Formats: sequence, structure tokens, C-alpha cells
Amino acid sequence: MNQSSAPEKRGSDDMLLAMAAGPITGTRSARTASVTTGDARALRLAVFVALNVVAIAIYLVVAGQMGLFNHLRETLFWSPDSYTYRDVAHWLLQTGPNTPESGHRPFLYPLLLGLAEDLGGNVAIWAFNFVCWIGMVNITSIATLRLTRSLAISAIVFLILAANASLIVLSTQALTESLTTFLLSLWILGLTLSELPPTRPVHLALILLPISLLTVVRPQFEVELLIALALLAIIVWRKSKNRALLAAAAVTCCVPVLFQIALMATTNHFVGISITGESEFKSYYVSQVYATVNGLPDDLVAARTVVDPWSNSQAIKFLLDHPRPAAGTLVNNLHRNLTSGSNFVTSAQPSSLASAIRETNRLYLKLHATFLPVVLLALWRRRDVRLLLVYVFAVLLTLAPSLIVDQGDRYIEVVLPLWAAAYGLAVADLLPDVSRIFQRWRRTTFA
Repeated sequence: MNQSSAPEKRGSDDMLLAMAAGPITGTRSARTASVTTGDARALRLAVFVALNVVAIAIYLVVAGQMGLFNHLRETLFWSPDSYTYRDVAHWLLQTGPNTPESGHRPFLYPLLLGLAEDLGGNVAIWAFNFVCWIGMVNITSIATLRLTRSLAISAIVFLILAANASLIVLSTQALTESLTTFLLSLWILGLTLSELPPTRPVHLALILLPISLLTVVRPQFEVELLIALALLAIIVWRKSKNRALLAAAAVTCCVPVLFQIALMATTNHFVGISITGESEFKSYYVSQVYATVNGLPDDLVAARTVVDPWSNSQAIKFLLDHPRPAAGTLVNNLHRNLTSGSNFVTSAQPSSLASAIRETNRLYLKLHATFLPVVLLALWRRRDVRLLLVYVFAVLLTLAPSLIVDQGDRYIEVVLPLWAAAYGLAVADLLPDVSRIFQRWRRTTFA
């Protein structure tokens, strides 16, 4: 059963019982229930309107410090990566030649970037990123509200996401991060709207389609896509009904990925989503381990001249031959990524902005350690499948960037919607236990 429907069903049953008690009493009870529901909706709407006003104010302050409104084009295309996305966009829209970057950049973000550029130039590109950012904040908090039934927890999640300066900084760049966080928030919302396990095609699509779209934005999500497909294949196989419909829905959701594979095969003669994974694996992680083992400089230039020509089997054999530095590099990279600042805040911006981002990330690391036992306890007490999925997804996406260490916090920050929703749900799951403990303490103290 979809857990989110239980409170609403209880409310409907109470109303029917009241109406059955008598014409007058029942009518009054129904009217009271209707007024109460209307008041609750009005309160939620007012709270979200107020929160959005606060969010936009925070955005304007941070974006102003980035110089976005004075130098829109220079801010959007400050990173060299943004130019590669635009080059692929021009190729997809047949306004420019194919470049080697088409082998590294899946089609979805460049396509949306190019369409926005054609629609309204740099202003439209920024507007697209802004819509993704404000959409992520709202959708994640709405999903949290559905998961927890707590307006207070939902508001806290909203403010945590809206006040994160690094996410705002990333939204001022023509990069994939804002779209990534938006699609992650849609995946969280899909979990709240679907039955688990999914029994209808629409529920399966709400869970699988965001992951499929994420995969053609950032290739690292192919790991999560394969895990999701494996789990769904087991579910579909065990179903006695709707097997064909569920399987068809899964295939339909994977059409963007199949299109990307076909695009790569025809244009770059490579069967896969992107060649980025292989190049990053050797050029960053294996080269970093090689430099550590052989005492080479940290800039990895010398290490890459040796490692890049290796095959994948040679690279894996080298890591297996040096397990301690290989593991140590991953751990150190994870810690550095979690506590780093933003690479997009330069000396041209106020030092307070860079300091705020760095200190926020360090605070988040402490919160991750604090909430680990909280989440484990909530999982043990409630066996909440949604909490398990969101938390495991967050852990996987946080560990994956440990292969790269020189990108600041850009790969870590995109996971924030998952962390915020997971921690809010864990707290909500444990609130009944905390309430019972508090009541027992009061009875014992005042007996």
C-alpha cells in the first residue's frame, strides 16, 4: 500500500462515521472537517509562499556577489566545461560541427542548453538554471511533506536547500548541476507518489524515468540505473499480473538512454553512454594512486603520461597490486570533497562567500556522522523502504566522486536534496518513539 494515502483514508472514515451519527451532527462534523482541511491547505500555501520569498531573497544576494547581474555571460561561461556543453548543443541543433566532446557529454543537458540559447540567449540559459534550482527546492520539500506529514520538517528542508550558497553558485554556471538536482527531487517525489513495489506502469515510470534522464545528463548515474533495472526486473518477474505492461513501461523509460547509446555508436563508434567514465578512472584516480606510489607531483601530468596508455585491465591490476594506497586515496578524496569549498568562487567574489561555503560543507560532514545512527535506528524501528532507498542512493552518489578530487564540492552538493529528505524522514519516523519516551518520563516524574 502507498503509505502516503493512509492518513487521508483515516480522515475520510472519520467523516463518514460522523455523518452516520445523524443528519445534524453528521453535517456539522463534515463541515468542521472540511473547514479544518481547508485551513490546513491555506496554511501550507501561505508557508510555501513565504518560504519562496525568503529563497529568492537569498538567491539574489548570492548571485549578486557572484556578479551574475553585471556580467551574465562571463559568469555563466566562466568554467571551460560550459563551453564544451555549448559546443555539443550547437552540433545537436546543427549549427556547429561535431567535436570530440560529444563523446563525453550526453545529449540531454546540451540540448536543453541550446534550446534555451535559441529562445532567449544567455538570459534564457540563466532562467532555465534558476527554474531548476527553485523547482528542486520546492519539489524536495513537497516530497518531504508527503513523506513525513510534517509542515515543520518540510519547511526546515526547504530552508536548508534554499540557504545553501554552493547550490546557488552552481546555478549561475552553464553546467549540469542544477538540472541534476532538479531530476533528483523529481525522483524523490516519484517515490512518495508510487506504491512500493510498483504494481502499475505509472508508478514504475515515476521511479525509473528520473533515473533514466539523470543518466543522459551525467553518465555516473548508469550505476544507479542498472541497480534500479535489476530490482525492477525481479519485481516484474515475481508479479503474476501486468508483467507485459510493467516491462513495456520500463523499456519506454529507458528510451533516452537507448537514444544516447545509438547516438554514440553512430557518431563516435563507441557502444555506451559516454567515454568519460573510462578517461576519468585512469586520468584521475589511477594516475593519483600511481603518483602516490612513485612519489610524483600532485599535478598528475607525469603520472598520466604513464597511466593513460594502459588498458582497463592493466589499471585494475595496478590497483589490486597496491591496495593500501588505492584505498587510502579514495578515503582522502572523499574527505577532501566533503570539506572543500566551491571552485567557482574566485578572488573576484567576497571572501565571506567562499568561507561560508567551506564552513557549511564541514558542518554537513558532522551532520552526516550524527545522523548515521539516527537513520539506522529509524530503519530498524520502521522498516521504511523509502528511507532505505533515498539514503542508499545518497550514499552511492556521495562515494562515486571520490575518483576525482580537484572539482571542489560540485559533485557533493548535488546530493543535498537526497540527504535532506532522508534525514527529515528519519526524524519523522522516530518522532512517535520520542513522544512515547517523553510521556513516560512525564508520568514517572510527576507521579
